[in-house]
This record gives sequence, structure tokens and C-alpha cells, in this order.
Amino acid sequence: MVTITPDQITVYGIIGSLILLAIIIYFTRAKSRRIVGAIVGGLVVGLLIILIDWTASSLGYNSKTDLQKLSET
Repeated sequence: MVTITPDQITVYGIIGSLILLAIIIYFTRAKSRRIVGAIVGGLVVGLLIILIDWTASSLGYNSKTDLQKLSET
């Protein structure tokens, strides 16, 4: 049986994402300004998601069920 560690999953995910990005850039013939804008936008959204998750966790909302209970009230 083959076992994959969480670190390997992270590495494979990054490599796969970079390969997919390269393929998309090639076929769309995107200019560098558009590529940089997309990467910066993705990083900003990623940081916002981390901030929202951290805030929710610090307020005690740690699972989907907690958020469902909140929406029912």
C-alpha cells in the first residue's frame, strides 16, 4: 500500500497548480501584466480567507455546524 504524507500532498498540489498555470498562460497567450494581476489578486483573496477563518475561529465558530446554527437564529 502506498502512503502519501501531507507534505507530499502539498508539494504535488503546488507542482500541479504551476503546470496548470503554465498551460493556461500558453494557450491564452496572456501578457505579463495580466498574469501578475491574476497572481496578486489570488494572493489577496487567499489572505482574506485566512483572515476570515482566523477571526471566526477566535470567535468560537470552528465548524460548519456552528455557522448553520448562527444562520438559523
